[in-house]
Amino acid sequence: MGTTSAIKPINLSEINVPDTKSDFDPNKKYSAEELGQKLFAVHVSFTLPENGVLEASYRGYPRKYPKPMQKILRDSRFTVHFCIGEMTRGFPRLGLQAAPFAIVSPLKELYPQLLNLNAYDTFVLGDFHLTKEVSVIVPDSFSLDKVPQGVQAYVYNPQTLSLRKAVEKVINLQKGWQVRMNSKDREERLDPALIGETNINTKSFYESIVKKLPHVAVGLRWDPLDGNAYLFGSMDDSAFDIAKQFSAKPKGTNKVKLETYDLKTEKLSLEYELNRIRAKFCNPSCVTEQNKKVIDRKIENIMKYIKLLNAEIETRKKHGKTLFGADKKLKEKALNSLDKKDGIKGFVKDKSKKLPKLPKNKDADITDKEVGLYMSSLKLSRAKEMYRLVDWKNKKEKVFCSYAFERLTKNIEKNGAEHGEVKELVGVFKKSLSKLKDKSKEKKQLLSKLKKKDVDKKVQKELKAVLKK
Repeated sequence: MGTTSAIKPINLSEINVPDTKSDFDPNKKYSAEELGQKLFAVHVSFTLPENGVLEASYRGYPRKYPKPMQKILRDSRFTVHFCIGEMTRGFPRLGLQAAPFAIVSPLKELYPQLLNLNAYDTFVLGDFHLTKEVSVIVPDSFSLDKVPQGVQAYVYNPQTLSLRKAVEKVINLQKGWQVRMNSKDREERLDPALIGETNINTKSFYESIVKKLPHVAVGLRWDPLDGNAYLFGSMDDSAFDIAKQFSAKPKGTNKVKLETYDLKTEKLSLEYELNRIRAKFCNPSCVTEQNKKVIDRKIENIMKYIKLLNAEIETRKKHGKTLFGADKKLKEKALNSLDKKDGIKGFVKDKSKKLPKLPKNKDADITDKEVGLYMSSLKLSRAKEMYRLVDWKNKKEKVFCSYAFERLTKNIEKNGAEHGEVKELVGVFKKSLSKLKDKSKEKKQLLSKLKKKDVDKKVQKELKAVLKK
C-alpha cells in the first residue's frame, strides 16, 4: 500500500523547466556509469503498482482464457519492458499512447537485472522494484496515498500537459538526455534513436555497458540479432500460442487447430529456449536476490506448457483422442491436474473415455526433413543442442541433410549460414547425404531445388560438387 511519504510531490504544471542545451558529446565514448546516469528508462502503464513492484506478467491480457490458464499465462512472462530517453512511440496495438502513468528511472537502476538494450525495447529479468532513484508520473486526479513509498512523484494535468511532455520535463529536471525515436512499430531491425543528430541505438554506443555486463544483448525481442535475450520473446510467443489454441472453443467437426506438427515444434522451441535461458541467465549476474523465487515460479509455469504438450502428443498417439478439442470443463480439470500428484498423465488415464476423438484428416505429423527445416535458423552448435530434445523416432541423417541444405541456401539476412560456417555445414551435408538409403533420389530433388534458389556462387558450387558425385 502506498503512502504520502516524506518526499513531497512536484506539480509539473507549476514549474517552468527551461530547455537547456544538452551536454551530450557525439564524439565522446561514454562509460557505463555515465550512460547509466544520463540515459533514462521509461515505462508507461494504465496502472501504478502501489507496492512499488513492476511485475513481469501479462496483467489484463488473458481474461478470455479459462481461469487456470489465466493463472499460468499471467505468471509465465519473465521480463519488464522500457524505452530509453522518452515515452514509447511504437506499439499502437497496445494503446500505450493513452496510458496515464509513467515510471522514469536512471538506466543504471536496471543494470542488476538488465537483459537487452534497445531504445525501443529495453528489458530486465524478473520484477522491477522501484528504488529511491526512480520517479513516478501521475495525473493530478490520482490519490497520492497510492503512490509507492520512497519514490519521487511528479503530478501533471492531462488537460494541459500530455504524458509525453511530462516525461520530457522529468528527464530535463534530472539533467538526462532527451532521445527521439520514430513512430514505426518494427521489431525486425534496430531503428535509429537520436540525441540531436546522433543515432545512439547501436551496439558501438552501448559498448561500455555490454563490456560491464557481457550477457546483455543489443537486440530485438523475437529475433537473434545479437546475444540470447531474444529467447524470452520467443518463449512468450510460444506460451501465448499454446494458451490461445488450448483455450479455443471447439467448433463443428474441426475441433483441433494445432496439428501434431505444431505441437512438436512448439515443444521443441519451449524446451530449447528454457534450457538456454537456464544456462545463460539463471545466475547471480542476472537474477537478483528479490527475484529468485519469481524466476523459479515462472520456470514452473513454462514446464506446465511442456507437460500439456507432452500429454496432448501422447493422448493422440495412444488413444487417438485430444485434450485440445475437449470442452471447457474438461480443459479446466486438465489444467488443474498439472499441480496434482498424479499430474496430467493421471488425468488422461482417468478421463480418456470422455475426451473427443482426434479427427485424423485434420492432423499432420512432422517429418524428419521438416525438423531440419525448422532448425535451419540456428547455427550448427545450437541446432545440435535442439536436436537432442527430439524425443520421437527419427532419422538423424535426414534431419541434418535437410538442415544443412536449408541453412546453406538461405540468405544470411534471413538467418542463413554465415561465411565461417560454410565449410563445416558442407561437411555435415556431405556426411548426412552419404548415409541416406535413397540418396540418388534425394540428390535429384535437391539439385532441382538448388536451381530455383538465389544462392551464393561459392556455396552453390560446393553443393553441386556434392550432389553430382
